[in-house]
Amino acid sequence: MRRLGFDAKPFLEGMSRGGLIIHNWAAANPDKVSGLYGDNPVLDIRSWPGGFGKGKGSPVDWRRCMKVYGLKSVDEVAKRKLNPLDHLEPLAKAGVPILYILGTADTVVPPSENAEIAIQKYRRLGGRVEVIRKPGMGHHPHSLPNPQPIVDFVLQATGRFINPATLPAPSAEYRAGAGWGRKTWWQAFQDLNTLVQAHPEIQLVFLGDSITQGWTGHRDRLAHPDGQRLFDRFFARWHAVSLGLSGDRTEHVLFRIQHGNLSGLHPQAVVLMIGVNNIHTAHHPAEWIAAGTEAIVKELCRRVPEAKIFLLGCFPTNPDPAFWERQQVNLLHQKIAHLDDGKHVIYVDLRGLFLLPDGRLDFQRMRSDGIHLKPAGYEAWARALVPILERWIGEGRKSRIGK
Repeated sequence: MRRLGFDAKPFLEGMSRGGLIIHNWAAANPDKVSGLYGDNPVLDIRSWPGGFGKGKGSPVDWRRCMKVYGLKSVDEVAKRKLNPLDHLEPLAKAGVPILYILGTADTVVPPSENAEIAIQKYRRLGGRVEVIRKPGMGHHPHSLPNPQPIVDFVLQATGRFINPATLPAPSAEYRAGAGWGRKTWWQAFQDLNTLVQAHPEIQLVFLGDSITQGWTGHRDRLAHPDGQRLFDRFFARWHAVSLGLSGDRTEHVLFRIQHGNLSGLHPQAVVLMIGVNNIHTAHHPAEWIAAGTEAIVKELCRRVPEAKIFLLGCFPTNPDPAFWERQQVNLLHQKIAHLDDGKHVIYVDLRGLFLLPDGRLDFQRMRSDGIHLKPAGYEAWARALVPILERWIGEGRKSRIGK
């Protein structure tokens, strides 16, 4: 296999009884594997094919198993430590990552007698194990409707993973409903470049997605001293501009920064709020988005070194605090808070502005989609942000707030 160009440390996949094979071989050769993926794996032969627990078992396969293993009774399994559950320590010491995909209603290879035991043991041993549970699913079908999480795990284990949230890329967004006046993303992006080049006086930049774009819409993104919009009233004194593009993710903002969206500007401050589309559209986990956010912050520090970076993370989404989307928002904030250096990067957590005391979204300030803001939400955001801006970059020219 190596002469044919394959890796010296393969990643092993085992479905059902294949779990026995990959775990036992890996335990005997922990330095020769990069990771394991067990799909409803057999990790205790007493469970399957033995059927000495909750599972159905297979009498024919049990007789074959006893012959192959040289067993005279089931009691010998524990005495001779024949199960993968008995040999996890070498894998943990070698740092072999394991992925398990489990049907929670599997009655052929019950997880409670196999993988769930391995998960607890492996974590106690300090090993890395990730689990994807399929609620209500049985032994079949194996895998996932979308195998991307498996692919990503394998690529990470083999050192070949590239986080898409950190890879500068233009957007493929094209919807007329995106709010760019029937333009493509590329046209909207170029419009932003043209805008900033024509207004080098800009001192406050708002960067982000449709939530940021919502300050002004696409037609007139500059704050005007005599304007009546919230953006005008609160931020005109800093010559503010809204550089939000609907649908953008971290990778798109990174691309825009690198390709002209800040060219010629010397702003005092940049307000960055990004991530919700990574969660809802791309289904990126928090750690990916955090890495993408950090990449943006580093790029901003390089391109506008005199500016203060106000890092807002991502506003809360999904009405139910227990849902995956909300959990990712919370994890994202945990993972980016350390970027605050107290000098150039200031982390600002405004999630509480949009939540009720019980953690549900405040629909007085958020729209029914659980993502975008109502005017009351923008006003709350502005009133919370202005004192922070005044503290860090000064008051600017005379304010019209409250008029």
